[in-house]
Amino acid sequence: MTRTPVAALILTALALAAGLLVEIRSDMAAVFGEDAAAVTAPRAREILVAVRSDEPAARHAAARAVADAMRADPLLHELSTGPAPPDRALRDWLWRHRFRLAPPAPSDVTPGALAARLTEARARLTTMAGMAVGDAMLRDPTGSFSRLLQRLESAQPDLPVEEGLWHTPGGPAALIRGVLAPGTQDLAAIRALTDRLRSAAADAGARAIILGPQVVSAAVSHRAETMSAMVGGVATALLLAWLGWATGSLAGLTRILLPLAIGIGAATLAVQGLFGSVHVIALGFGGALTGLALDYPLHLMTHRGAGQARARRLILIGAATTAIAFLALSGSSLDALAQTGVFVATGLLAAGLAARSLLAGSEGTLRRLPFPHRLTLPRQPWWEGGLIALGVVALMSSAAPSAERLYTLPAQTEADLAEIRELVDLPSGRFHVVVTGSDAEVVLRTERALLPIIDAQIRAGRLVSARHLGAILPDVAEQEARRAALPSAAAYGRNAAEALAAAGLATEFQDALVAAYREALAAPPVVPADFAAWDGLSDLAASLEETGGGWQSVIPLLGLTGPDALSRAIRDAQIPGAVLVDLSASVNARLAALRETAITWLGIGGAGAFVVLLLLAGDWRRALAIARSTAAALAVTAMALLALGIPLGIFQILALTLVVGIGIDYGLFLRLSADRAAAVSSVGLCATSTLIAFVVMAFAPISPLHEIGLTVSLGVCAMLGLHLAAQDAQTP
Repeated sequence: MTRTPVAALILTALALAAGLLVEIRSDMAAVFGEDAAAVTAPRAREILVAVRSDEPAARHAAARAVADAMRADPLLHELSTGPAPPDRALRDWLWRHRFRLAPPAPSDVTPGALAARLTEARARLTTMAGMAVGDAMLRDPTGSFSRLLQRLESAQPDLPVEEGLWHTPGGPAALIRGVLAPGTQDLAAIRALTDRLRSAAADAGARAIILGPQVVSAAVSHRAETMSAMVGGVATALLLAWLGWATGSLAGLTRILLPLAIGIGAATLAVQGLFGSVHVIALGFGGALTGLALDYPLHLMTHRGAGQARARRLILIGAATTAIAFLALSGSSLDALAQTGVFVATGLLAAGLAARSLLAGSEGTLRRLPFPHRLTLPRQPWWEGGLIALGVVALMSSAAPSAERLYTLPAQTEADLAEIRELVDLPSGRFHVVVTGSDAEVVLRTERALLPIIDAQIRAGRLVSARHLGAILPDVAEQEARRAALPSAAAYGRNAAEALAAAGLATEFQDALVAAYREALAAPPVVPADFAAWDGLSDLAASLEETGGGWQSVIPLLGLTGPDALSRAIRDAQIPGAVLVDLSASVNARLAALRETAITWLGIGGAGAFVVLLLLAGDWRRALAIARSTAAALAVTAMALLALGIPLGIFQILALTLVVGIGIDYGLFLRLSADRAAAVSSVGLCATSTLIAFVVMAFAPISPLHEIGLTVSLGVCAMLGLHLAAQDAQTP
């Protein structure tokens, strides 16, 4: 059996295994650790739809059409279009527990206070609008139930209402608030949902503006996927055209691509077997880094005779050296980095072995390029030592990139955000108050302690509102203490009789008032889980959650304009467990930690790779020179990036590691090959192939693609230049 059918069988088996076994992950826990939720925006499942039209009838019809579409969609868990009074069942539950949620003060149950409310209740009963409130005040003259309803109503958005729909001030847009179902992470499905909602609004003659953390993520992801596909398509077409020219035949092109395909397939299955899934970061970075395996067939197909035999050995040395450098990443506690290390190590070794096995007999079948055989750099070791020192200083003194560099919002999303901000105050996407405690009761007490601070910020005009559970629910200890301070049912009955007489009402009503009072006193304590059972209250309960080491709540801040003043007020109050969190700073800190982790493990891997290079190269002086030139070229690349204003973040670090693998590969062939002319030609082909792919990436409008492409392009040029200038190359 010839090698081509064997390779076809291997690829078919890998493809079938990958299709059946591989599970792709994209969760943030694999990148930031298991506490990734701490760096995600509060209420990350909320979406806001603004239905805009200058014609009120069209706006109202479109808003109802959009609401109907949202209500019928399985992705939506909650929906609210306007102020919704409690339904009968919820109202009855609130009535029974009114003394737990809004207990009266002792002054509220004096005869005078009770008489005043009874008089007001009688007056309200004479109007249709006041009948519901008046009836509650008449049956509960303590005012507890009325205050509770007002508190719940104030927790809803303070927005004008038209035709039962929330509107932006001035009325140009109707507003709909939705909450995605728990566990909704399919960004493609979320994007399809937004397309359906926009179509529903357009069909009714209006325009829908849709925002929310998941909606923005879906838009960013779609743009990245689209641009990546376009860049990848252009790069692949150019690369195939170049390699096709170099080989002169489709069969030759196939032989070049086979080892790479086998390497990526083997790497994917290895990661799946070890980790149970393959993270998209490992797949993306691993695929790009494993592209180094494309060099192996180029070397073998350029060399002839004894030169090819030596090239086969150098390929294994290069694959083993780079694999060791990346395999060190498997020691990282972060899955995404550990998987990347395993992916690249496995892929390079599999591709190297496949190239050696499948490409025997293809020697000398590639065109030779007229690259210069040697460049001149006097006193090169001294220059390289100085460059390495400068590179280390630059790396240690450089700061990690901020979160803003990770992605750019699509133009339409930017426009939607700007338009919404002009229409209505939005919850802060950057700042929120985080409250932590040993249990739920501690968190509630802390939230209650924050109430005067939040109220002061609202009065000062630096905050519109902050909706949280503690504003409505006291902790159990406070509930018991405030209930214990109330008079007994007998004492309340005497006060009620006096109040009824003063208000001119029948004293026979005293028994009904006492029965209602006694029922409220006997109600059991209310806990956060009780809120979860009711629509309209469940989102408050969801804001309080167990975190493993305790409990936590996240308080979103609406219309925040004074974060410094709020942070200072919380700090001055010395409330344990409460802090204003700057989401951007949290993400930046984690990115910096991730960067340091990558540098540490890649440094360990680099040391291991150097040991392998010394052991396998057979010439320790040239191995040392290869390592020195590679490190110098790496330093040149890093300093060039910093000079261009590009911080050395995780993308650049991993791209620089690819550059290291490229440098070792070039150094091995240019310094240890028995055929200098063939080595120069094969390295030239490798460098040109790499530059074709990554120069295209360097022009991508997506920041990570652009910076990775630029990093590798600069690194290839630096590696090629310094290794061609080497004076210790082996001569034929």
